[in-house]
Amino acid sequence: MKPIIIIGMHRSGTSMLTKFIQESGVFIGKNNKMGPNKEAFFFQRINEWMLFQKGASWDNTYNLKHHSQFTNDNLIKVVKDRLQSIIHTRNYLHLRDLISNGNLMECHLNWGWKDPRTTILLDVWSEIFPDAKIVHIYRNPIDVASSLMEREQMLEKKFCRNWRVRKREFFLMKRPNYNQSVRITNIYEGIKLWEDYIHCSLSSEDYFKNVIHIGYEDFLSNPDNILRELSSFLKIEMNKNVIESIVSKVNPKRAFAFKNNSELTGLYESIKTKELMKKLNYDDII
Repeated sequence: MKPIIIIGMHRSGTSMLTKFIQESGVFIGKNNKMGPNKEAFFFQRINEWMLFQKGASWDNTYNLKHHSQFTNDNLIKVVKDRLQSIIHTRNYLHLRDLISNGNLMECHLNWGWKDPRTTILLDVWSEIFPDAKIVHIYRNPIDVASSLMEREQMLEKKFCRNWRVRKREFFLMKRPNYNQSVRITNIYEGIKLWEDYIHCSLSSEDYFKNVIHIGYEDFLSNPDNILRELSSFLKIEMNKNVIESIVSKVNPKRAFAFKNNSELTGLYESIKTKELMKKLNYDDII
């Protein structure tokens, strides 16, 4: 079966949707090979490598605007080889599935993955899985940028120069020691990054035939209907218990949380007339 790919900007609800999809019977990776945000390390590593080859990263998308078919062709070859390699796919599939579905290019499972980085690499993934089903969830930029900035501030407060950090400093290892992104410590830059991801997400229809777009705030206001619509789109069993479990954890107050902050509402007023804000119906929140 062709994969289900969950895309969207960081802090936009991708983990929430992925949890529902996983509990509905879609395989998204081994639990011991997955991060807390339902992201399989197998696909994270592939995406990080591809971004590096393109001179980009999850928070630095500038070079992705400069297309190189030569680079893409080489990336596609390497990724396809990895997807067909039992040596590598054992980091994604269980042993029983590895034996019968070792080749992810011809996998018989109902499977998929979630990694926000995929959003900005759709030009490559569309060449590998052109028939994939794309699930895109988006959230207003103020709450996204604010959440990202708060995450960085929290990491700074928790920072401790332990032996791991000292080891990385001693060997000048590239892995960040101090935070995940300097850029998003500035909320205006977080909004610009949101714009890049949204542009890529909306262009998914240029690459794929099967795409569904879900507004985070729409989900919070009517989760039952959204999950039923998603189940129908993915052709997965509409499990009443799973839907009720997810719905019970939904907090509608998380929608447009920025409205409780006068400084953020002022920021909203300055960007609400932008093209993307109008396109996503975010231009008349207040």
